[in-house]
Parts: sequence; C-alpha cells; structure tokens
Amino acid sequence: MIKFTIIFISILWLVGCSTNKTIDQSAKKESIMEKANNYSGLVKLYSDKVKKSDSEENRFKLATYYYKLNDYEASSYHIENLLKRNSNNPEYLFMQSDNFYKLGKFKLSLRLINSAIKSKSDVAKYYNQKGIVLSSLKKYEDSIVQFNQARALLFDNTKIKNNIAVSLYMEGKYKESLGMLMPIYLRNPQDKKVTSNMILVLSKLRDKDYVMQILTEKYEVSRDEARVIYNKLA
Repeated sequence: MIKFTIIFISILWLVGCSTNKTIDQSAKKESIMEKANNYSGLVKLYSDKVKKSDSEENRFKLATYYYKLNDYEASSYHIENLLKRNSNNPEYLFMQSDNFYKLGKFKLSLRLINSAIKSKSDVAKYYNQKGIVLSSLKKYEDSIVQFNQARALLFDNTKIKNNIAVSLYMEGKYKESLGMLMPIYLRNPQDKKVTSNMILVLSKLRDKDYVMQILTEKYEVSRDEARVIYNKLA
C-alpha cells in the first residue's frame, strides 16, 4: 500500500441507404468502444479503416487512439505521416508535440508546439502545452507566462492553476505553489492530481498533520503508513 501510494503521488437510393446504415453502425460501434475505453479495439477498427481508405481523418483517429492507448511512439509514427501531407496543420503539430513530450523529447516537443502556435495563435491548449514543455526544460518563469496566456484564452482554470503550481513547486517556491493549489483543492477535494500535488507541497512545507490527514482519509492508509510516506516525501 505504501509503495503504491508513493508511486501514485510522484476517435442509387437503395445503395445510399445501405451506405448510411453502415456508417451509422460504425459510428455506434466506435461510440460504444469509446465509452468503454476500449482503445485497443478502436486501434483495430481504425487500422482496418486506414487499409480501406487512408484519409487524413482516418489516419488522425488512428493516431489519437494509439495516443489514448499510451503508445506514443505509434501515435507519433502516424502523425508524421499526416505532417508529410499537411505540414502546417496545427492539430497535427500539437499532437506530435505531446507525443514527443511523453517520449521525453522536450526540445523537439517545444519546436512543434511553437509551430502550432505560429499556425494558429488563439488556441488556449497550445499555450498550456508549451508551458508544460518549458517547465520540463526547467524554464519555470517562461512556463508560467505561457500558462497565463492559456488562462487569458479561457483554458480550464483548475488545470491552469494546477500547472502553475507544479512549475512553482519545481522551482522550489512551495508557499506560492500552495497558494495556487489550496483554492482549487478546497473546491474539489476529489481531484486526484490536485490532491497528489497538495501532498507533495505540504510535505515540503513540513505540514505533517495536514499531510497525514489527507493520506488517511483519501488513500485509506494507516497512520503508521502515512507517517512513512510523509517522511519519504519531506
């Protein structure tokens, strides 16, 4: 339990009707698998579609489902195919940036997200992505500038505040990080990412009682286990 908790924390009329019915059935099948998070099934579905019709839409869906399957290398391979067809498509650039980020290729990720922003400069999630990459490159102040740009474009407030808090935490600004996290934690204490970050920040601030309270109440660990976790994090 202790080890698990620490690890957790650190897409002719008769013929026409027949075709529409087939399309409807395919869309229904895709929707069912989406709701079930059956991404392996969706990869198979779109692999078959690409074999029959290698459209940009089908290929992009295939890349998306590989991404959701956490196979970022495979997703990257298919996005690269799309970028050869349409090198300025900002959504392709954005997804490829995220693939490279997940693969630990931060400089390539930054170059791609910069290209996406150059192609379309009013998309909040692009600036959020850039902020995440910059933070991974230890450019914390620059990352916060990008997060605030995403915020100005009305990106999700909870996600932005959490991301700013992470940059502040990584920079060693624990009190400022807590100031960002506390309001969103109090509004939604069930958010797992925010809760995990709260535990990390509070541990660095030596707030042992609060950390142990969160651990025992939300992770169902004993006080002895919570004490061990706190000592490791602090």
